[in-house]
Amino acid sequence: EIANSYEIGIIKQFPFSSSLQRMSVVVKALHSKQFILYCKGSPEKIAEMSKPESLPKDFQRVLTSFTREGYRVIGVAYRPVDYSIVKIQRMEREKLENNLEFLGLIIMENRLKPETCAVISKLKAANIRTIMCTGDNILTALSVARDCDMINEEDRVIIIEANPGEVPQFKYADILKQKVREIEFEPNSKTFIQKDKSHHFHFAVNGKSFAVIRNEHKDLLDKLAVRGTV
Repeated sequence: EIANSYEIGIIKQFPFSSSLQRMSVVVKALHSKQFILYCKGSPEKIAEMSKPESLPKDFQRVLTSFTREGYRVIGVAYRPVDYSIVKIQRMEREKLENNLEFLGLIIMENRLKPETCAVISKLKAANIRTIMCTGDNILTALSVARDCDMINEEDRVIIIEANPGEVPQFKYADILKQKVREIEFEPNSKTFIQKDKSHHFHFAVNGKSFAVIRNEHKDLLDKLAVRGTV
């Protein structure tokens, strides 16, 4: 009887979607009348869907500290669901996946396979460029790219952030608050200016920014295609 009291039934599942960056389940514990939705996904998306007061004040600092070390981080949140089982089965996920209570972060180590570095080294020796496409946090991806020597230790990494209707911003990956003065994009003439040519650099961009650049800044897209690594 004690064991049975901890049994949990899954009432509804919302599968993982890379575009939505999350998945959810609605569950009910045996002998309980309460339905609960649990949601996991990218920490940024989970934070966006959670009540602001449920997020720790140092959320971003802690998240950044783990992603910079190359850990894979997943956010988790929940909310009680006060609907009937029939209504839950018919509801769309957007009506349930909101106003969540943030629970915490799950931290996992992203280890390289033993053969990865050797293969990338051979590709570099053959002057074949390597590019990383991943669903991980961008700082996690950059840490892994450095570990496998896709990005050399002395190379600069520049993250491009682009929002619809705005001029793209360039920031150093290691110091995200510092704007890159050596790299400028002139929106009026749609030209890309590299003032400091003494350092080799790599561009890194997330999916949302890449979509904006592809739609609104075609000339910048050409440069990103040449120097983009992550």
